[in-house]
Amino acid sequence: MLHSGAGEEPACIASATNGKATVSVFENADARVQWNGRTKRAYLTRNEKRFLLELARSHARVCTDAQLLQLFNEESTSNIVNVYAHKVRRKLANAHPDAAGVIKTVVGRGYSFGELRTCPVLASTTIGGSTVSILTDGNLSVGTGTDHTLLRLEPTVQNFMLALAKGDGKVRTHRMIHTELYASSKKPDVKIFDVFTRKIRQEIEGVNREATGALRTVWGRGYAFGPQPIPALSPPSAFPPPDIRWTASRKAFIVNTLEEGLVSEERLYDYYPDLSAAELNEWKSLYVAYGRKALSALNIQQYPLAA
Repeated sequence: MLHSGAGEEPACIASATNGKATVSVFENADARVQWNGRTKRAYLTRNEKRFLLELARSHARVCTDAQLLQLFNEESTSNIVNVYAHKVRRKLANAHPDAAGVIKTVVGRGYSFGELRTCPVLASTTIGGSTVSILTDGNLSVGTGTDHTLLRLEPTVQNFMLALAKGDGKVRTHRMIHTELYASSKKPDVKIFDVFTRKIRQEIEGVNREATGALRTVWGRGYAFGPQPIPALSPPSAFPPPDIRWTASRKAFIVNTLEEGLVSEERLYDYYPDLSAAELNEWKSLYVAYGRKALSALNIQQYPLAA
């Protein structure tokens, strides 16, 4: 747990108001209730503090029952979350009756500290009966109608999702995402993106297993948000099928047929609707600079492209 230096006032993590009472939670898990210029402290047990601190850190967002259950020992049942919600509310109400209302019950999902805040949607897709949305903070929302579950992701995974949202349903290559996420010279291997996608799919699976298809791995190219689009035209038999693993030689075939005038860019986009002009230009630039070997999706650090 974080602590301020000696004699310093601990930082306030979050505040929420209900009626005439405002409840502030501090980094040392101290809870103070204010109304009409008066302040009263709520005296909580260790586990009650852990419960309230977790809610405060997710201010105005849902903390699911499963997330809150992890605060307690392995032998605890799911009902323990409801028990501590009741205990904390009662102690806040001892300071002021309105204070208990800052802990909101989100039916079927969990609890929140303060009114739920809705983040704008950057991109969304419907799959498996659920709508999966990338929010402006990089987190995900999964659900149907007005019943949605907020999935809080790690900061690096949030940035990964924000990079995918820019694709507008088209593939974002390993190189595109890698460049956007890592500005320093010490960049991790692109295989880290496979770790990210596993984590994201696990989170989505907890809400709706079928909705995991919202995050699509396009082998040999990169990743896309949304299901595989249907081509306007089927590619000729000599061309790679849209859903095949994209090897360096297959990309080189596309670049060569384009350079030889055997196909136009517009027709390529009819064959491969998740192919963007940016990705195609990336293929062409790599092929001209280094040859076919540079078109392997995992060789991005070995074959750099000028910004």
